[in-house]
Amino acid sequence: MVSKSKQQYPLQRRETTLNDLLDRLLTKGLMLNSDVVVTVSGIPLLGLNLRLALGGMSTMLRYGFMTDWDEAIRSVAKKKQVEAGPHLEDGEQLLLTLFGSCWYSKGIYSAWRPGLIHLTNRRLLLYQQEPSETLLDINLWLISGIDTRQVAHFSDQNRQEVWLTMTSGDVVRLHCVDIQNLFDTLKKAQALAGSKDINLASPDIDETIWYLTTDGAGKFAWQSGAFCVRDGALCWLGRSGQSLSFRMAAADVLAVEFIAEDIMSGPDGKLVLEMHYLGRTNTEKAYFAGNMDALRPWVRLLREARRDILETCPFCGAPAPRGRLLNKGCDACGWLSARLKRLLP
Repeated sequence: MVSKSKQQYPLQRRETTLNDLLDRLLTKGLMLNSDVVVTVSGIPLLGLNLRLALGGMSTMLRYGFMTDWDEAIRSVAKKKQVEAGPHLEDGEQLLLTLFGSCWYSKGIYSAWRPGLIHLTNRRLLLYQQEPSETLLDINLWLISGIDTRQVAHFSDQNRQEVWLTMTSGDVVRLHCVDIQNLFDTLKKAQALAGSKDINLASPDIDETIWYLTTDGAGKFAWQSGAFCVRDGALCWLGRSGQSLSFRMAAADVLAVEFIAEDIMSGPDGKLVLEMHYLGRTNTEKAYFAGNMDALRPWVRLLREARRDILETCPFCGAPAPRGRLLNKGCDACGWLSARLKRLLP
């Protein structure tokens, strides 16, 4: 006896939302194969052969669709980024661009890392194109000495290098195709850059700055307040009467950049500023929003405050500025450097 199978109908789930549908469509994808023939009086007049694949790009690439398009679009975007050069700040001018390399030594790994050297009137950058990475970003006023040296090379020939002595005592070694040109331009640019105060000086601006906060339940909200400088550190104080505050030391600044408006915007469409800074044990982010005229002086100030080299604690591996590790120890595990131990009673 053959049992008749029950006819199945689509189910309606009221709890399913449009977001669930879009998420399913992007992560799983949709395949549609259709053949349609339109006839009149038994005579075929129109034919339609439809093959459709729809999904997120990660899903499409996973199944082997549009791989050539993906590579072509990424290569064009990368080429435009290389042609555009480094992102310059207001008033920053590009003085020199040439191919070179920087000596990198950390732990058991030591090697020359090649890239494009960009020298401006404020910074020295080394940019690696593939994979895209900024290998070096030094403010010129952090350089205390510039010298050239003849160093033995593995090819059994001596070659000339530029040695930069930083205010922290570290040495940065550079090599390029035109070493004398790099040395002369660096000397001129460093002399014009002069020296800066290590503490922050507050700009004369008192406009509302919005800070993206989160509560215990993980909900995000913009709170109004204002920037100020206290004891050489950047602080944000809320104006809503709540105990909201943010404090970041000048030495903990890692990166400051604006976010495109189509990606993220603040209250009433205000521009969003993303800050990368060093937390207690790892890198953290903070988001602020406001008018461009109110944010620009603080961005310029914080970018100049990046005055130390990021290292890791030799005991627990937590990241920290080298100056803080040597002079104050590690906040995460309490490790103390030999220099600091000699100073302690």
